[in-house]
Amino acid sequence: MSHVKKPNKQVKIARYTRWDFLKRRSRFAFKKPLTLIVSANKMKTILIFIINIVVINASTASNNLVVPKDVSEFISSQDCVQVSDFFEHRPSIEKPPYALKVKAWNKTELAVWCTTDTKQVEYQRSYTLLLKFDNKNHPLSNCASKIENVKFIGGLSFVRVQDPNEWFYYIKSKEKVDNKEKMSSIGILSMYDGTGHIYTCVNGKWAARFLH
Repeated sequence: MSHVKKPNKQVKIARYTRWDFLKRRSRFAFKKPLTLIVSANKMKTILIFIINIVVINASTASNNLVVPKDVSEFISSQDCVQVSDFFEHRPSIEKPPYALKVKAWNKTELAVWCTTDTKQVEYQRSYTLLLKFDNKNHPLSNCASKIENVKFIGGLSFVRVQDPNEWFYYIKSKEKVDNKEKMSSIGILSMYDGTGHIYTCVNGKWAARFLH
């Protein structure tokens, strides 16, 4: 029996490149690296969009009222803004950043903290104490309607003051009140964490006493 020699079959070996392998592994593969080209105008648009978001967030934060709406409007009329992060930086505060009394005939007694240093961090700001007394016979109405450049602030309340005058100093001159007699008046107490001041009007000038 004769043997018939069968022709040799050529075996084709598939040659896969690394790229072919990756194509089979993932349909999201790219043969060439993707180059992101952003034009100058598009980049400008993106930056404006980001800035607008930051401004909107800042505006939203400032619109979180920590004082009554009518008090906020009064602050704005004095070219000042509320201390919107007042409670955020003073977690154990007991009083709000304002003291408000409405007497007969809608006569208002108001003391409220505000600031114009909104871009400064909390501990670097200067604050202003705004005052409003509709009753011109009020003992605090004889002084200026604001106390400026205050660094340490706290929750506000109206208190009766019956302390010796010499315990107080004039805010502008830093001079001690030269009077040993005991005063009987109204004051504004600003207190946080056991530290603060009492502000009162002495001889038409604001005076303060440190409390600790």
